Amino acid sequence: MKPLFLHDCERCKFLGTVTDLDSFVLGGWIDLYVCVKGTLGPTLIGRYGHEGFEYTSCPAIMVDDSRKDTMAVAKILAEMSGLK
Repeated sequence: MKPLFLHDCERCKFLGTVTDLDSFVLGGWIDLYVCVKGTLGPTLIGRYGHEGFEYTSCPAIMVDDSRKDTMAVAKILAEMSGLK
């Protein structure tokens, strides 16, 4: 699987593309990434467009594992890929 949207950070690892679970982008898709160089540990990134501002991000440590949202999915995928 390849990302749908441009992302220019070479430190980020692509995790996959999912349907937006938060209705952040109506009817849209989000490319999920993890960046291990975050200040608070790994940072989860959801890119929903090609423009530089078309993304959302959150430190993985801040994601509530019990929720069923896009960042929770990104955290699960990051953990499955070997990042703790």
